[in-house]
Amino acid sequence: MNYNFVKIKDNRTGLEYPWILECKDIETLIEHTDKCMDHTIREGVQDWFDKTKNSIKLSEDYRYKEHFTTEWAGMCETFAKMRGEHFIQSSATLENKVMQAKILSLFKYGTLYLREIGSYMMHCDGFEITDRMVSETLVYPGYSEKDIRITKWPGGSHYYAKIGKMDVIDEHGNQKWNTHTYAMNAALKELKNL
Repeated sequence: MNYNFVKIKDNRTGLEYPWILECKDIETLIEHTDKCMDHTIREGVQDWFDKTKNSIKLSEDYRYKEHFTTEWAGMCETFAKMRGEHFIQSSATLENKVMQAKILSLFKYGTLYLREIGSYMMHCDGFEITDRMVSETLVYPGYSEKDIRITKWPGGSHYYAKIGKMDVIDEHGNQKWNTHTYAMNAALKELKNL
């Protein structure tokens, strides 16, 4: 599958956007969700668990000593308080609502522009595509070695590699490695192939 990345200038405002994924089909939307949004959601849920594992529960209201470090955790916590439900339920609800909105927008407008962080815009008459690039991998253009992150779950034994927010998956389908060096080598190889 090929991925079309574009740079857009909004002629109404003069804003120029960095590389954005042009999405014209549901398959691209689903893959973007799997590779970009799922990571954001996992980090947000982990952030919530990390901050609340030592919290005191007072009826259904949680009091935190620390602030969340991810936008997803903060957004879901606010949504949970507004609706009077548990954080996990709110996270699932928001994830579904975001995906539904993207699908409806894709069907209505025919094209979505998906940012790496998960936000999106619809095509409008004021947009001018100033550059275009086709890639065989769903990794946003313009990355260098400084954008590689190697992570490991607390208490885990495997290492995971990311380029920006994208998970690295090697030619054998591996997404986790036994050493930091193996994970870094897989990321460097993927970066070279971009």
